Amino acid sequence: MEVPVLLDAALDKEEHIKRYQGKYYDALVDEYLAPQDWQNLRETRNFLQLFWKARHKKIFPVVKKLWKGEYKNLLTVCTTPSVVPALELDGYDLLAKELNVIGTDPGVAEYETYTSQPPIPIDCSRLVWWLHDEQKERFSRLSKIAINILSIPVMSADPERTFSGLRRTISWDRMLFGASTIEKGECLESWIRSGRTAGLQVDEVEQYEYMAEEGSTSALEEDVGH
Repeated sequence: MEVPVLLDAALDKEEHIKRYQGKYYDALVDEYLAPQDWQNLRETRNFLQLFWKARHKKIFPVVKKLWKGEYKNLLTVCTTPSVVPALELDGYDLLAKELNVIGTDPGVAEYETYTSQPPIPIDCSRLVWWLHDEQKERFSRLSKIAINILSIPVMSADPERTFSGLRRTISWDRMLFGASTIEKGECLESWIRSGRTAGLQVDEVEQYEYMAEEGSTSALEEDVGH
């Protein structure tokens, strides 16, 4: 059921596609989308939304299982909190703070807190919204699972096409890095080229590049050692 996602992407980029069609009108010929075609796409998306929502009910248990198994107790790095004027505590507040020795881990209830809220209207993509510092600060663990899932391209034709012609594009020396390391490098290169990493901080992208380089070095050392 990726159709609604693809339709959303196409309709969100309608103006960009129309400019592309206008530039290459003669080459597109029968593949040119007329105004009626766009209207048909909107009606199709609205129709498929019914099935899309029904499928959500089956997905929720899967996501919750993934959350509990891999992300709920994930260690997180403390981030600098948002700049909020600090309230001066009086004697009663200080005493109450000392007596409150039993606390709760705010990360434990992140999933329940988020899913119990009404939908939030956003003016950007879902991935960019989760990359905002306020989301990372409020949902330190939940933001990780959201970013990991939403960073997966809807289509992977470009990396797969690269893998299929790997021997024609990669030297024998680079082949020593191993399939796993090469795969990471090709995916990262594809994501950067297609703008998938546009919302990430520079240091985060550099971290992924460093990890890929470390993996390449380790793989090469292991191969030489054998």
